[in-house]
Amino acid sequence: MSELKTGDKVKYLKRNKEYYGRIVRLTAKYAVIFNDDSWENTNVSVDKLEMIPPYYLTAEQVKKFIRFEEKWSVITEEADKHADVFFKEPYRMTTDDILTAMRNIKKHEYDSDTIYDEWYKHLYHYFYKYDEYYDGFGFGLEFEDEVIILEETPDDVEMVSFLPDRGDKIAEIIAWLNDIFEYSSDEFYKGLDENISMLENYLEDEEKPIEERHYTDNEKVYFIKSVDNDDRLKKSSKRELEIYRKFVGEMSEKNDITALRCLGYGCYGGNAAYECDWETSLDCMLKLYELTGEPMYANTLGYIYYYGRCWNGEPHYEEAFKYFSIGAAGGYYESRYKLADMYWKGLYVKQNKDIAESILAELYRENIEYIKKGNFDCKFADIALRLGNYYKERYRADSVYECYLQADFAIKRRLQYDYYGDVSVAENIRKELNKLTEKMPKRKKTAMMIYLCDFLNGYLKKYRKLQMKIKLLKDGNAKIIIRIAPFKDEKYPPKMFLTETETGFCGMMESVSFTVKRFSVSGVENIDDLIYFDRIDGEKFYLGDKLTAVIKGEYYFTSPKRETGKKYKFASVYFNDGGKRYDYILGIEGINIGDEVIVMTDRGETVVTVADIAEKSESELALPIGKYKKIIRKNDV
Repeated sequence: MSELKTGDKVKYLKRNKEYYGRIVRLTAKYAVIFNDDSWENTNVSVDKLEMIPPYYLTAEQVKKFIRFEEKWSVITEEADKHADVFFKEPYRMTTDDILTAMRNIKKHEYDSDTIYDEWYKHLYHYFYKYDEYYDGFGFGLEFEDEVIILEETPDDVEMVSFLPDRGDKIAEIIAWLNDIFEYSSDEFYKGLDENISMLENYLEDEEKPIEERHYTDNEKVYFIKSVDNDDRLKKSSKRELEIYRKFVGEMSEKNDITALRCLGYGCYGGNAAYECDWETSLDCMLKLYELTGEPMYANTLGYIYYYGRCWNGEPHYEEAFKYFSIGAAGGYYESRYKLADMYWKGLYVKQNKDIAESILAELYRENIEYIKKGNFDCKFADIALRLGNYYKERYRADSVYECYLQADFAIKRRLQYDYYGDVSVAENIRKELNKLTEKMPKRKKTAMMIYLCDFLNGYLKKYRKLQMKIKLLKDGNAKIIIRIAPFKDEKYPPKMFLTETETGFCGMMESVSFTVKRFSVSGVENIDDLIYFDRIDGEKFYLGDKLTAVIKGEYYFTSPKRETGKKYKFASVYFNDGGKRYDYILGIEGINIGDEVIVMTDRGETVVTVADIAEKSESELALPIGKYKKIIRKNDV
């Protein structure tokens, strides 16, 4: 009996009755058998088990089965009815096989029970790998190797990624057959004829260029969705982009939401598939909003009207206010801060700077929580920039600098997501920050006395409890280190978001250190223990209502030094006369203002004109240095 193994089909006698099942666990003396009839586990002595050898189908038998040229009961008539039936080797199922099977069903006018019992349930079983069994805890699969391999489209047939191939069409028909019992006989045979025609037409279409083939709307939309993201579009071949534009155009005419969205946002500034076309973008957004009522499209419409995209820059503030109001009601941060802009400047509405500042302050409080949690995919940078601008007009110098530092930090982290317009946002932030710092006195690294409660205010009673470690210094003072307390089994708790205007620092810190002069501590059993708190009242530290420490002294904080970084030479260029400027690294000599140079864009090498040349330190840059492209060469043509 040593040949027995887990997964084998076996039979055994119990009280003179024969039982059949499968071994799910096996020891030297006993086996746990999952019974075929009762679906329960039974312990049986190994010496009472008799293995039922599997029955292997030949390649010819498999072919007849797949094509439904013979019924399953005929093909397996020589097999023990309790035996596993396996293929001797994997079978490659072709479109001709599934066509033949469907034609045989039609020819013999089989009813649904016959189709299911004599063909489909076994086909489905092998199509989705080998035998299932129950081990007392759940179902498993006997083998992992593919049994039925689907035919691939021949190499000489033109194909691009995400278009259905022959294997996809076979799988589609098998999935349709899965609902066989839900159809009446007439419905089933009508559907069968449709699937036969569909596959015949598909095979005929293979001889044609892709543009002339008959793809379903669902297939076109699937292709569009699969290609539609900036990275994928940039990597797409010229042929893929041609098919993408064709399908998007066809489905847009049918008012398909996916296609309209792809066309509208593709033309909103342009991408790898489309040139910038504000008129087309506007038409798509109006249709999308009319069809869906989604505030996302209202938000986009607000921008088009606000900046007069379709009217040579002439704003349409009434429409902008209307659509931003809808976007704001739908929770879009961009719409909310654009409404603040309109109230601040009195655009279409009566000027009210208090309302504007109130909107921005609320947005600031909401979005800084995302930053604290390390979620940089938010609108905090735009909001902090605006709030800084508002404060600048109202003469709050320290608040202005703090907001600009935070905006600069946030936008540099958000640039990794490559959103449209973020480069301009980054440049505007850096421009304002550079103008402000030019007027400020040079700030050196210095220790500042702070009020700990004010310093940690954003983390007290609003986030998670804090953890404090005390280290006694030789001079009688102390150093305390504070960080966000980790959860159980959390290796790295969130960092703390810190802004310090004295040294121009803004960033995320794993922990914050303070020197405490004239230090004394009480209410702590062991000074080496970690102290937890979420509230500070004067000198007292609390965790909830529990007093955890009393620390007296003067707190001094030394902020990290703000580095200026390495300097780089840049050329500021424009693509169209009077158009927006873009910075490129200038690493070659002999280039002067007014020269034409070659740069690389999504559409290949492009001629641009140098508008300015300047050296900038890394800390003055709007983007991380790795984001900047280089001037390739001078245009000598």
